[in-house]
Amino acid sequence: MVRAPGTASSAHRVLAGASDEFAAFETGASAVEGNQVGMFMARQRSWADSMSLNAMASPAARSGRRYEQDRAGLITHETDAFRRNRSAYRIAEPLLTFYHAIMSPAWGDLERPGRSAQVWRRSQHTFTSNVVGPHFEEICRRWARWYGSPQTYRTDPVRVASGTVPDAGAQKTAEVDVAVFGRGDDNRDTLLAIGEAKWQENMTTSHLNRLERIRDLLRAGGKPGAGNARLLLFSGTGFNDALMERAANDPSVQLIGLERLYYGS
Repeated sequence: MVRAPGTASSAHRVLAGASDEFAAFETGASAVEGNQVGMFMARQRSWADSMSLNAMASPAARSGRRYEQDRAGLITHETDAFRRNRSAYRIAEPLLTFYHAIMSPAWGDLERPGRSAQVWRRSQHTFTSNVVGPHFEEICRRWARWYGSPQTYRTDPVRVASGTVPDAGAQKTAEVDVAVFGRGDDNRDTLLAIGEAKWQENMTTSHLNRLERIRDLLRAGGKPGAGNARLLLFSGTGFNDALMERAANDPSVQLIGLERLYYGS
């Protein structure tokens, strides 16, 4: 089998890599109080200052800065998978995400000797949900586009994105981490699969039920291919027995754990 570059291994790297340069969080290394962390903070601040200028600039200036940041790989502009008139900018650089989520809110503590380990301990939930979680979702979208076999979808995918689906009955909007599209005979996008990604959560049939609900909403809304769309469940920790039994008896349910992410299939 061929390893899918930058997939599961990248998820593990972000756990360690985001804090490698900022080693004090876990190790309490002396460099944290020294020049290395100072240089790291200065670099993060320069990136953050560039991002923050957008909020104060005119619309034309913001557009120009976003274009330059997009070209530099700091941010990405993503269109909603199901609502083409809706889009969002996301931070693409993991270290910049780490800065905004973990470092910026704790500057006072981080600038004082001996406090970094405390910051790291209390930041674990934020790190998992705001840094590792979104990064894992992006890894899953990349896998779905480039490393999932045609047998996973019954045909070749041509586009993968995240999206939102209005759920009037529940009076909320459902988020879809992974939406996979193919190309129909009429040259229009056809939905092949929708998926959910959880890095630190053992997935159960409740996750599957949620995807089935979203698929029903898309089918009712007339989305081409929704009726036969497959359901992809990505997990960094695994799946319970009931879900694995369901997947074994239903090829429309695809379970993608770390091994499958790593090798592709």
